[in-house]
Amino acid sequence: PVQYKLVLAFSVVITLFFVSNIRALLQELHHVPHVTTAVIAIASVVANEALYRYMHCVGNEMNSATVKATAWAVRSDAFTSLAVLISVCR
Repeated sequence: PVQYKLVLAFSVVITLFFVSNIRALLQELHHVPHVTTAVIAIASVVANEALYRYMHCVGNEMNSATVKATAWAVRSDAFTSLAVLISVCR
């Protein structure tokens, strides 16, 4: 009963969000990213790469496949931040 209403309300909000974003993309209503976005993206790339290197070393020392896999997940976050940086600076 109450859960269904919450799920329905959440679904409506998400649908409206996606529709408005698709409409903005189709109408090319793009805003120029602020310089702060690039600075944060750079910081994110550096922090995630440093965290990857640390976690990878710990994984090797502990001989833990789980820690190494988590390190690779962190590195993928660094690549995502790098993609954001490239798209902001183009």
